[in-house]
Amino acid sequence: MWIIDDKNQLAMSCVPKNGSTSMRNAMPNDDIFANDKVLHIKTRIAWIREPIARLKSAYAFFFYLNEKEENGQRTPSKEQTSSWEKFVDHALLSDNKHWAPQKEMLSLNGEYLATVSHKFENIMQLWSNYLPGLLPWQNACTPLPTNDYRQDDIAEFYKEDSELWHGL
Repeated sequence: MWIIDDKNQLAMSCVPKNGSTSMRNAMPNDDIFANDKVLHIKTRIAWIREPIARLKSAYAFFFYLNEKEENGQRTPSKEQTSSWEKFVDHALLSDNKHWAPQKEMLSLNGEYLATVSHKFENIMQLWSNYLPGLLPWQNACTPLPTNDYRQDDIAEFYKEDSELWHGL
């Protein structure tokens, strides 16, 4: 999933819980393109978030949507976000772009498409290297308490993402 800036011939990764709403609002074009539609773009920039922090962000995001009864996506349900443990069980058994592995989301036929990768945690410092102006910060949620529940299963689920993030 990518956002393309044709003028500057670059594409930015558009991965949920990695600043995707902020990026869509900052880019000249906010259309999201599938992986096979960015192959002609020379510079493809991926913002990779520490995977467990991203999962925790998804938990908080859906918890607050469910509390406000604004979860139009209907998954995970209010019950599935009632605790970290229930959310983790749901996340490890279901497919959702908000917690799917990032490397997988940015690959086509097993090939990772980014030509440049950065840690998402450095996006504010690096954004202006690619586009003018500041990146507006949107959809940030207050973190919720979590614990080490199924940490080995989570680590295995995000093994490639973790290796990618630690290698940046």
